[in-house]
Amino acid sequence: MNEHFFIYNGFLFRSKRPVITPDHPSFAFGDGLFETMLMHDGNIINRHLHFDRLRKGMKVLQYETPTSLFEAISENINILVKKNHEKEKARVRLSLTRSANSFGDFQIADYLIETEKAEMPVFGEKGLSAVIYEASTKGMGILSNLKTKNFLLSILAFRHAKAENADEGIILNAQGRVSETSIANIYFIEGDQIFTPALSEGCVAGTVRQWLIHQSPGSPFRVFETECTIDRLMHADEVFISNAIRWIQPVRNIGDKEYPIDISRKIFRMMETALL
Repeated sequence: MNEHFFIYNGFLFRSKRPVITPDHPSFAFGDGLFETMLMHDGNIINRHLHFDRLRKGMKVLQYETPTSLFEAISENINILVKKNHEKEKARVRLSLTRSANSFGDFQIADYLIETEKAEMPVFGEKGLSAVIYEASTKGMGILSNLKTKNFLLSILAFRHAKAENADEGIILNAQGRVSETSIANIYFIEGDQIFTPALSEGCVAGTVRQWLIHQSPGSPFRVFETECTIDRLMHADEVFISNAIRWIQPVRNIGDKEYPIDISRKIFRMMETALL
């Protein structure tokens, strides 16, 4: 059995080797960002969108960003997937955290790279079941669009879904409108138009979401940002979700309301053609 490795600040370590102390800001305070990326044939899909989001997050969290940082990260990702024999298809998780002993300070971030074997996304013909999570809501401030290490709301929404024998929990914002799901952005179709909650509604700035919104004007599938009430979602013609690992997945039902999956299937096939 091959050994597995990870990279921490440019150094290679065997899997499960401890590298942080209990007072590290990422452990003690949830101070950090992360990206989960899909690699195919040695290339990270939508790499520029992932790195752009990290740069924006580092600016918000006041991490210094040396010009060489992302070049070093890219090189180390390639080293790690090769070391772990995963270069053809891999799931890459990159974490950026404030350096140890620097609570609240403006300084360079530590980075951690992990990889594991992955398969390319497959469209789920069965579709997902979803429920509304109402026990807590998501804020709509400067942190809401980032992928931060504080993932408690998503965990609770996901656990609620599982308790209801569903696949996904739909998260609402502080105004009671639809924001996202526990692991994805959410979209709904009305007639021939596709909508997704605007960034001002508190959702994460997902990379697939950005890719769909900023396609060429000639694309048959244009996505528009808007506000989405629960009632509007429940009366939509079709609903689907997206993230960087699974791409497009259809929502078959929200509670007792059932939806077709025809348009989401076509969008998924379009992504396959464009990105692979």
